[in-house]
Amino acid sequence: VKRQKTRRLDQLIEWCGGPDFNGCLVFDECHKAKNFKEGADQGSKVGAAVVELQKALPRARVLYCSATGVTDLENMAYMERLGLWGPGTQFDSFNDFFAEMKNRGVGALEMLAIEMKAAGGYVSRALGFKSAEFDVLEAELSNADKTCYDNAAAFWDEVKKQLQIAMAETQAGGTVMRSYWSAHQRFFKQVRQCASSAVPGSFVGFHVGV
Repeated sequence: VKRQKTRRLDQLIEWCGGPDFNGCLVFDECHKAKNFKEGADQGSKVGAAVVELQKALPRARVLYCSATGVTDLENMAYMERLGLWGPGTQFDSFNDFFAEMKNRGVGALEMLAIEMKAAGGYVSRALGFKSAEFDVLEAELSNADKTCYDNAAAFWDEVKKQLQIAMAETQAGGTVMRSYWSAHQRFFKQVRQCASSAVPGSFVGFHVGV
């Protein structure tokens, strides 16, 4: 006889004591749940688990903690305890909230942040630079260094153009360009790291032809 496997989520709910739990739930690095899609199957399992946990513990006090919690409005779908949508609010669901806020533009989002801060629902802090010291180091680039960098930039520009052509012909989604910019960022980050560790006066030993 096979035993039914207990989900880790159910174990957490049981450990908290069930629906009567009124302690604090802290979702650290909560941006990992940002891909939750309300009423859809393609959302992330992490996001779905976070939402299910909140619903299973309705009396719990919830704290969302992240340095990059909302890079896009739709990333907020799992933040049900903000009180911005649902019973007692103007919006029945997150989808209604998202559609309305998206139509109102950036100004509405700024006002939303101001209102949340005033109500104590949103707290943000900036890094302090007290006692920090900075030195500016310049490395002279040779003509060969500049040509090398220009070739790399031209290569990535050509890749982008070809991807856009391919996307138009195949009607591919936006995930293609997200992958492109991710690879683009990693490449030039590596270039910067190589340049910072190179001998003064030397750029970096690579060459990319177009």
